Amino acid sequence: MLKKNPLLRAVVAAALTMGLSACISGDDDEGGSGLPSEKDYVAGQFKDASVDGTAYPQNLTLAGGQNGRSCSGETHYFETEDGRIRVYGSTAFSETDFRVVSTMIQTRLDLVMGKFGISWDEFVAQRPHFTLDHLSRLVSGYRSWTQYESGTDPSLSVAAIETQSETEALDWETWQTLSLQDQLAFAESYAPMLGYAGTSATLADLLLPRESMVVCLSPGMSGSQFGEGSQLGIQVPPETSTYHSRVGEIFTHEIVHFVQANISHVGQSNPFAVMPRWFTEGQAVYLAGQSIASVDHHHNLNAANIVSFLDEELSGYDSGFMYKHYGLAYKYVHENNGTATIVDMMQSMKSNTDTPHIWQPSVAFDPENPEATDKDPGLAFQRAFVNHISDHTGTPLEIKRYRTSYHDLMNGWASQQ
Repeated sequence: MLKKNPLLRAVVAAALTMGLSACISGDDDEGGSGLPSEKDYVAGQFKDASVDGTAYPQNLTLAGGQNGRSCSGETHYFETEDGRIRVYGSTAFSETDFRVVSTMIQTRLDLVMGKFGISWDEFVAQRPHFTLDHLSRLVSGYRSWTQYESGTDPSLSVAAIETQSETEALDWETWQTLSLQDQLAFAESYAPMLGYAGTSATLADLLLPRESMVVCLSPGMSGSQFGEGSQLGIQVPPETSTYHSRVGEIFTHEIVHFVQANISHVGQSNPFAVMPRWFTEGQAVYLAGQSIASVDHHHNLNAANIVSFLDEELSGYDSGFMYKHYGLAYKYVHENNGTATIVDMMQSMKSNTDTPHIWQPSVAFDPENPEATDKDPGLAFQRAFVNHISDHTGTPLEIKRYRTSYHDLMNGWASQQ
């Protein structure tokens, strides 16, 4: 089945990316700051959500990444004095672990926001209200509910009179006509039907903690999978005494993923299917100040061809090598267009398709040539890219041209430096 259906294979590949696309190992090539000393710990207090706080969200699939689910429903956490950071984890973990992680994030959060050219308040104002785990289900559920309420003949199923793309477009258009208050009211009534693994969700499970970055000290993580960025925040190992001296770059890298997941991934069911891997990882590498391949070495890898985690796995290259080249591919785009243009491009992905919450293939399946596939970075990304990005000569750059002419573009750019 998978061998005969490229579209299905792409969906499976995207699913395989869960928790891996936004992760980075503990091996840095360049130095980063080490752990903070006790005198520098950020001010805050420990809380018990069962008494006076907010528990870690439940009924998650991807909003908290792959590793955030280990904190699902956790009530023990440390909250910074300004309320921006909440670090959750077992009471069995040392208080030092909570304080170290909170401080590591606090000292980098505004730095990362500055790299995107936005303040924390501006970032909060444009964060989505619902988690990516539930928004698409709310959108489709609402129109079905309105049809039921209006007495529409159930024998006239949506599938019988609309194509899938038409259904998705109409679902989204209908949802967008609602005020936020009406969306919240429907979400509260519909929440019990949106639980996972036989559980019943509540409105709190559907809402994104917009004013806080939520962190999970995940016991399942280790040096080979040190950090993971997500829509909620980041996930890191709890034993900070095992952190190496270059860990600062990794925290910055994962905070970049957190920002990405909130300014461009609004409504997308699979956060790692919105933008190609070379862009998301390349941006995180570049903004974190990690090692980037020299433009003179671009011929070693066409990084723009690495769209998914599966592409990376099949390349046969070491991940450290790949990340350096992702950084180079992103550096070309960033330095020829600038921060403001890049951020405008990412934010435009929320609204530049009829159904921005749905993965859209760039080419249709061809039954005459079932093995032929075109690299698919997602329709929203393609449209945003061509509408905002130019090459080193100032000519608009389509994503397909960036892939197919990658080495020529790099040569031309190198000759200008």
